[in-house]
Amino acid sequence: MFSIEKGRCRVHMSENFGFEPYEGKEPFVFICYKTEDKNVVSEIATRLKDRGVRVWYDWGINPGQHWRTVISEHIRDCVAVLAFTSPNFYKLNNNDSETLLELSMAKDNYRKPILRIEIEQEDINKHSSFVSYLPNSIQFSKWDGKDDCLTKLIGTLDRMNCVTTSNGSLTVEKTVAVQPSKQVNLEEFDFICKKTIDGKGWILIEYTGKEKYVTVPEGITEIGNKAFYKCKLLKSVTIPNSVTSIGDYAFNDCFSLTQITIPNSVTSIGCFAFNDCFSLTQITIPNSVTSIGADAFYNCRNLTIQTPAGSYAEEYAKEKNIRYRSIYQ
Repeated sequence: MFSIEKGRCRVHMSENFGFEPYEGKEPFVFICYKTEDKNVVSEIATRLKDRGVRVWYDWGINPGQHWRTVISEHIRDCVAVLAFTSPNFYKLNNNDSETLLELSMAKDNYRKPILRIEIEQEDINKHSSFVSYLPNSIQFSKWDGKDDCLTKLIGTLDRMNCVTTSNGSLTVEKTVAVQPSKQVNLEEFDFICKKTIDGKGWILIEYTGKEKYVTVPEGITEIGNKAFYKCKLLKSVTIPNSVTSIGDYAFNDCFSLTQITIPNSVTSIGCFAFNDCFSLTQITIPNSVTSIGADAFYNCRNLTIQTPAGSYAEEYAKEKNIRYRSIYQ
């Protein structure tokens, strides 16, 4: 089926959500869904777009383009994949395995975080083909049309820098509360930060320096996604007790990082947070951590996790066959 839109001939590979899929170099999300769920998914996608989230979905692939190539390129370039699951989502036949292919590309080829939104509940354990891709994804509440799931989802996407302001650019602050009563100009430091959505904390978006030993400023509440991404000279990081979460890919490809201690204030560590930290030999994870994302320590070949006996981190280490040592707190 062909149509003419804005002077271009387009092929409708799936349903039109009522807006153009995002094409550009800014961070965006890739939507993975089944056509049978189009009405609900398009509603959520539209609301995300209206709230400033850049969204790509597979409508309007140009004639002559190979579907798999286009899908692969957009999964490669996206920040995260949103998987809208339902009984329809898990149905497979010889002519309809696109969703499984997309999940496989996201996890196996490009190691992208997968955010699962249940639009209709279904026991994933009944669908063995999907078990390796979705259980460790970031799961949100079942979609029921209320704003709580949407707000939580947008908050996560904002931390991934996928949310724009009304003028189309990311809001980035140049100051950070180093002490409750004091603000310091970030030009003095090698940090780029912005306020959290509720305005009560600060997210470290990016470390721009080249120091081997770094102390995160007191007052930072979140180490954002890719904050220290590919800081190849980094050997040690001191994290203050103000930090409560470490984002996805936060220390990805920090080849020289050897040791780090997670303070008792931290409750979550994101997907691929320490991916490919080849030199990391020891990390101390306290009882306070109750969530560790998929493949947080992927390819950390020499790692030993130090953690209290019976902690969440100890169970995680056992499940992932990571060396660990029990300590007392």
